[in-house]
This record gives sequence, structure tokens and C-alpha cells, in this order.
Amino acid sequence: MAGTIDTRPQVVNINHLSGNTLTIKVRTPVLYAAGLVWSAQVRSSSTSTVVDATFTITTGASTDPQEAVHYVSLSSSQTMHLCEDLGSTITVREKGSTKENTIKRYVGRYDIQISGVNGADPVITVGTGELLIDLDVTRTD
Repeated sequence: MAGTIDTRPQVVNINHLSGNTLTIKVRTPVLYAAGLVWSAQVRSSSTSTVVDATFTITTGASTDPQEAVHYVSLSSSQTMHLCEDLGSTITVREKGSTKENTIKRYVGRYDIQISGVNGADPVITVGTGELLIDLDVTRTD
């Protein structure tokens, strides 16, 4: 019986509120940390050539010597910008009610990649998915 090797990255969809910092903790084998460059960005779609936001990436500590930890973050001002400036107005209905409200929502795609210097091989996408950011009600006018 033939097996299948699936090298696609893990898909994790993210629902978030604008104006809040978004931080993702990524754990990888330690060999992904040595001499490789991490990058992560948000685009309106997987085919868009325009980067809507770029994540800040910092190295964290791990208690496992075989594991590398990185934090991939969007600042509160970046999530606010994505929602308020690049998001679309949608109509939502409160659960159990007929009352409708309009809110702003950003829908895009993100990915997290590791590569050699200047994008050289190896290039490995470690995570990807949909990024949905809703306007935080405490931040509305």
C-alpha cells in the first residue's frame, strides 16, 4: 500500500479584534532557527501582490533544546489599520434579535515562511490561513 507525504503547511484560521495586539507562538525544530530568515505577511488574498501588513518576528526561549520558539506579531495599530482602513462594511444581526448593525471587517490571508538569506532555498511555509479582523466595539466612535 502506497503512503502519502503531505508537505503543505499547517492551516490555522485566525479571528481577531481590531486594536488588539495579535501574537502567534510558533514552535519548530531547532534546525529552523540556525541561519534561516523568518518572514510573515498579510495580503487581501493568496494571489494579491500587495502586502497589507508585515508581522514582527522575535525569538523566544524554549526549555526543549531541540525546539526553537518564535513570536509572530501584529501591533494594535496594525490590526486597527487593517480593519478600519482596508476592511469592508458588513451588516450583522445580534443573536436572537432582528436588530441589525453595520461593522467593519478585514478578511485576508497570512503566511509565515522561513528561508535562506534573500529568499534563497530552502523556503518553507510553516503556517498559513485566513485572517479575519472585526472592529472592536470599545474602539468605535
